This record gives sequence, structure tokens and C-alpha cells, in this order.
Amino acid sequence: MPSKSPLPTSPSNEIPSPLRSLLIIAGSIIVAEAMIMYVLHLIPSHSFFYEGLLDTISLTIIISPVLYLFLFRPMVQHIARDKQSQEKLQRAHDELELRVEERTSELSTLNKALLQEIEERKKAEDALRQSKEKYRSIFQEAIVGIFQTTPDGKYLSVNPAMALMYGYDTPEELIASRSDIETQVYVNPNKRNEFKRLMEKQGFVEKFEYQVYRKDRSRACWSENARAVYDEKGGLLYYIGTVEDISERKNAENALRLAEKKYRGIFENIVVGIFQTSIEGKSLIVNPTLARMFGYASPDEMITALTDIEHQFYVKPARRAEFIRLLQESDSIAGFESQVYRKDRSIIWVSENARSIRDDTGNIIGFEGTTVDITDRKRAELEYRTILKSAMDGFAITDARGKFLDVNDAYCNMIGATRDELLSMSIANVEAIEKPDEIRAHIQKIRSVGYDRFETRQRRKDGNLVDVEISVNYLDIEDGRFFVFSRDITERKRTEIQLKILSSAVEQTADNIVITNREGIIEYVNRAFTETTGYQADEAIGRTPRILKSGKHDILLYQTLWETILSGNVFRTTFVNKRKTGELYWDEHTITPIKDHQGAIVHFVSTSKDFTSQKLAEQEREKLLLDLQEALANIRTLKGLIPICASCKKIRDDKGFWQQVEQFVMEHSEATFSHGVCPD
Repeated sequence: MPSKSPLPTSPSNEIPSPLRSLLIIAGSIIVAEAMIMYVLHLIPSHSFFYEGLLDTISLTIIISPVLYLFLFRPMVQHIARDKQSQEKLQRAHDELELRVEERTSELSTLNKALLQEIEERKKAEDALRQSKEKYRSIFQEAIVGIFQTTPDGKYLSVNPAMALMYGYDTPEELIASRSDIETQVYVNPNKRNEFKRLMEKQGFVEKFEYQVYRKDRSRACWSENARAVYDEKGGLLYYIGTVEDISERKNAENALRLAEKKYRGIFENIVVGIFQTSIEGKSLIVNPTLARMFGYASPDEMITALTDIEHQFYVKPARRAEFIRLLQESDSIAGFESQVYRKDRSIIWVSENARSIRDDTGNIIGFEGTTVDITDRKRAELEYRTILKSAMDGFAITDARGKFLDVNDAYCNMIGATRDELLSMSIANVEAIEKPDEIRAHIQKIRSVGYDRFETRQRRKDGNLVDVEISVNYLDIEDGRFFVFSRDITERKRTEIQLKILSSAVEQTADNIVITNREGIIEYVNRAFTETTGYQADEAIGRTPRILKSGKHDILLYQTLWETILSGNVFRTTFVNKRKTGELYWDEHTITPIKDHQGAIVHFVSTSKDFTSQKLAEQEREKLLLDLQEALANIRTLKGLIPICASCKKIRDDKGFWQQVEQFVMEHSEATFSHGVCPD
């Protein structure tokens, strides 16, 4: 705090020194005595008393002001100033004390705060140390993998659990071995790019699943939770997170999904109705077969509509009570037959197999089972027999082991045995392809799935084999029943063989064969085509025959071609085509429309033969004849005999060309040929 400057002093304010005071007093007395002496001198007569009194009065009058002005006043002022100074000093002292006290209080408060901060920091450091120790313990002992990686795919740190997940003994071995996560870790490297995109977009991933390669190159499925760590400026430093091996869970999920798919396939495709109802009589679950059985468009529609089974379902409501009573007594029933209403209130017969559903306390809370529409069986077994007898396909019913229980006449004729003979046999007695163990496995498969369709061969009574197409459905009624439809496809198989032979012949024929669709797109070429044109099959299929166009024909020819074949007629012509190499060749073409059973044109078949060599020979012969005609034009005046060897191979051949020359010469000149024999 700055000090105040002392007030300036004047001579009147200063306290006189003792010497000065004496001098002032002495001077004052001398002045006073001089004045008294002067006054006394003026007064002629005066007494001693009067002189003393006058002396005293004069001294008092003169010395008192002097003493006041030069001694007492300065002293009083000095004392006053000193008192003021002491008061100011006291005030300054008090102010200083107050400030010291306030500062001391502030320092005390700051000291306490500092001590508290030091204590808190110490606690924080202890907590941090404990947290680090705890984190290190968690990091080391955690059963899930913990990692820290760079953005470019290098591990900075991993815990032992993660090393073991990879198949490494130590984290150091893992870090040293995996320097590029994208290519060395991910089975699908694109998943790493997806991970980085998610990190860039949202800064974290949760339950990010992917497959990895372990040390032994086996695969594992992992689930990862991670986040990105940034610096103060927002720059990406690294990724940190945890991984969990979910391979077993994934395998279990896949197995469950397959099981659910299998169950769903059975549930939705099985030929019997499946249901689950509450004990109060409300539908909970029905499969599509059951919904269709009762005339509903979907299971949901049936569940919504059917809320009181006793009165909406059963023609005789008492059957519901009987159904419940039987299930309460034995927990399951089979072949419970009743008349029931469909959606349109028409009546059908059904057979139900069901069991009770109980809670943990043993109380029945619902029922589930299967329903089979047995209306036809109940209504018209005679009609059933009539239909089976008139059916063109073979039909048989077998038990769960494959023994024949019923067959129709068509199947008897197919196998060449009587009905009684077949009813004493089983599938194993007529099956010619599958062995007994395979037959049992196939039967079990059909029982589990509910249906199958396949081709096989069966043995007739006379020992001959017949090709058959089998369509079979399994119903879990009366200990299991297979309903088998058999169609004789022996003739179809023979036709297929003939088609294969024909296809082989087409492929191996020397003629070029091209098949196109109605728009002219090539769908098939044979080997001769590829050899003639140089185009391989995969080069020609999907394109049009324009790839062979040489430019030697005008557009009118092609217009005529299309008009002819689109009208259903065969088109024949000779084309000059171009091979893949650019070389021209001559083709004799026949293009035939192929029609379906309704007479509509669906394909075109083009057959052609390369006769380039014959064409070139013909052109050469025509050229020779022209040259000869030009030569003979100059010998029209030729006369006399021209001797020609009758057997010389140089000028005669078996095709009659020389005869044409002789004829031409004789017609255009007066010369005659004489046929002799060469001298040699």
C-alpha cells in the first residue's frame, strides 16, 4: 500500500528550537524594555510601582503574542497534527490488521481448500491406482477378449483371453503374428471395411458379428463391441473394445433355425391339419392345411373366426365335452371322429389325434394335435373303390413297414400280379433299385417329412423291370399309413433314351445344324457348325445368324426368308457366308419352322452343308469353258480333220467335258475330229 507524503511545513507551523525560543523571548524582552523606557521617558514623573506595573504590563502585552505566535501556537498545532497522525496511523494500523485478518482468513480458506484438494487428489490417485489395478486384473482375467487396435489394422494390446481365442499362447505372440487385421483376421475382408464405416459414422459398434481365422486357420464367429478414441483435436487415435466367441451360439442358432425350418416345412406342408387350442375352446395355432380344410383363406382368418369351438366347430356340441373328458383321463386320444362345420357351414367328417398341454402345476391349459378330413372315407368307400379301379395310375396303401394293405387294378396290371398276391407282399418285394436297408431308411424319411416324390424301378411278377414315378404321402393314422401313387414311365424313359440318341446323332452329323427361337436367337449349334464357321458354341449361342453375314446378298433375300418361315413354310437357298476368320464359304441351307402342339411356331431349325470346294471347282470349270470359247472364237474357219487320241487321259475324262469341247468345235467350225491312238 503506497505511503502518504508528509504535509509541507511553514515557519509558523514549525516548533521553534530552544535556542530560537530564547532568542525570540530575549528579543521580545529587550523590545519591551525599550518601549517601556521610551514610555517612561515620555512620562515625566512616575513611581517605582508604576514603573514596575508598566514594565509588567508591557512585557505581558508584548511577550504574550510573541509566545503565542512563535511558541504556543506551533506547539498546539504540532500536538494536533501529531494526534491526527496517530489517529491516521491507528486507522491505518486497524485497516492493516483487518486486511491481515482477512488475508489470513483467505489464506486459511485457501490452505484448507488446498489441503482438501491434495487429499482429494491423493484419493483420486489412489482410486486411479486401484482402478488401474482393477482394470489390469479385469484385462488379464477377463473371459472375453479385450483389444486395442490402430485404425490401419494393427493390434496395440490384447488380453490373454483374446490370445487364447485366436489359439495363441500369449498376447505378445498374437500381436507379433497379426500385423494386418483386414487380411489376416477377417474371413470376409469387406466386414473390416464395414466396421470402419460404422466407426466413422457413429463412433461405436455393438454386437458386430463376423468370422475370423484362428492360428490354425480354422474359423470362428465373433461378436464385437467397440468404440473409437479421439484426441483433443478430434483426430482418431485407436479403437478399443471387447470380443466374444459366439461360434457355439451360432452353431446352436443354425441348428435351431434348421430345426425350425424343418418344423415349419412340416407344419406348413404336411397334408394333415395341425392345431393348438385353449381349454376354453379358442383356436391358438392352426396350420395352412387345417385352414384350407375348413374353407378359410389363411390360418389367421381361422384363428380370428373360431373363438368357441364347442358351438362353432362341432355339429354336436357334446362332442367337445367328450373330447375334453377323454384327454383328462388319458392325456392323449387317437382317431377321435366327429362331424364338424366348415366356414360355409357345410359339414365334413374329421378324425383327431390330440394330447393335453399342462402347466407346471399339472393343470390342463390346452390341447394340441392333428386333424384329418375323413369325409370321403365316411361318406363313400364304395365311390373310393370305384375311383381306384378306374384310375390309370397305380395306387396302393401300405402300413408303416411298407406292407401292402390295398391296391387298385392299375397297380396290379403294372406289376403283373393279382390283388391277393400283392396284399401278401411288401414294398421290398417289388423294389428293384433300393436295398432293404435303404428301403427302411427311405420309409423313415417319408414318415418324418410326410411326403416324397421320386423315380425308381420295380420288378414285375415275370421278372421284367418297369420304370415308375412315385408320389407318396404319409398319415399318422392307425399306426401309420402310406398312400402311394405309381405311374408307369417306362415309355417316357424309352423316349428320353431315343431323344438322347437323336441328340447324339445331331451333334455328330456332318451337316451344320442351328436351332433358334422365334426371334432368331441361337439356342443350339452342333459340332459341325463350330468346325465350319470357327465359332464355338458359347460364342454363337445368344446371338443371331447375322454373325455369318458376308454382305454378298441383298435385303430382299432375307425378307423373303422371314416371310417364308414365319408363314410356316420351309425355306431353301444357297448362302455365301463368312467364317470367324473372315474367309467366305458357300452353304446350302434348309430352314424349317418347329411348331408346338397348338400349331404356333416356337423354333427354327437350320441345316446346311458346306459345298465350297464343289463351288470353287464349278467356277474353275466355267472359267475354263469361257477361256476355250474365246480361243475357239478365233478358229471358226478351221477346216479338215483334227486328229485326237481316243483314249488319252490328258484330254478326255469320265465326266464328258471333252465331248462338250468336241461338240462346240464341230458346231462353230468346219473341222472334224479324228480319233486315233497316241503313237506312244
